[in-house]
Amino acid sequence: AFDTTWCLHNIHIAARYSTLPAQRLQRHLQEDRIGQYGGAAFLLIYFGFVALFGWVGLSGEFAFGRPTGTGPIGSYAYALRSRGKKGGGVLGAIP
Repeated sequence: AFDTTWCLHNIHIAARYSTLPAQRLQRHLQEDRIGQYGGAAFLLIYFGFVALFGWVGLSGEFAFGRPTGTGPIGSYAYALRSRGKKGGGVLGAIP
C-alpha cells in the first residue's frame, strides 16, 4: 500500500517553501523599502537575472525542439531514444 501521508507532507512543504522568493520580492516592492537597504538595486539585479536566464533558457529550448518538431518532453525523449536510453519524457517534464 502507498503511504499518502508522506506524499501529502512533501507537497505541503514544497508549496510552503516555494512562496518564499515571492514573499522576499513583495517585501522589496513595498514603497517604504524601495529606497532603503538597496531595494531598488536588488530589483534591478533580480529582474536582470530573470531576463537573462529566461532568454538563454528559452533560446536553448527552442533550438533543441526545432529539429524534432516537438516540445521539450518530445525533444528529450527523442534525444535519449536516439542514444538507446529511456526516460527522456520524464526528464523533459522537469522544469
